[in-house]
Order: sequence, then structure tokens, then C-alpha cells
Amino acid sequence: MSLLVNKRELKGIDLLALEYCIRPTEDDAVYYVRSENNMNLWYKVSWLIINGFVNAKILLRKGQKCKHIWCLLYSLALARLRLALRNKAAGSICPHCGSRKTLLKRIQV
Repeated sequence: MSLLVNKRELKGIDLLALEYCIRPTEDDAVYYVRSENNMNLWYKVSWLIINGFVNAKILLRKGQKCKHIWCLLYSLALARLRLALRNKAAGSICPHCGSRKTLLKRIQV
């Protein structure tokens, strides 16, 4: 199985390496993504819900996602992954003693 990743998607992943490349706003549907070449330039990426699907409203070229949209998508995916891992780790701590050791007891019935 091969992953098909286009040039814009790869450039979006590269943008993640920039410090503070994503700037959220008070509106959950609007983000600013830093320009690759000009650190003072930000691209606005906003989401539009159409028929239950979330679509990027701007920065689409020829019907394809641009690197700024890809950067935001990967950033949000990484944030969800970090949260899921943090929640999973917290779930394996004993609420009584704080131990991380797992003990499996089998009871024969």
C-alpha cells in the first residue's frame, strides 16, 4: 500500500515546522495560518458546513486544498491525537493510589 501525498500536502506538513504557524481565533471555524515566506503574513482559513460536511471556504485552487489548509488539518489532527493519548494515559492511573501498574485478576466462577 502506498500513500499518495501531493505537493501541496507535503508543503502543508512543512509549514508545521514554523513556530506558531497556526493562530486560532475566538470563532472555532476560523484560523490563521502563517505564510511560508513572509512571517508577518497570515492566511485566513475558515470552515463552512454544507450538508453536514465541513469544507474549507477559501484557498482552494482548482478544487484542491492548498498548503495552508493541509497545515491546519494536520495541526488539528495532531492536537486530537495528543488529547487522545493524554486521556488514555490518565485512564490507566489508579484513582485511589495513583499507581500506573496494571494488575489483572482472574476469578474462576
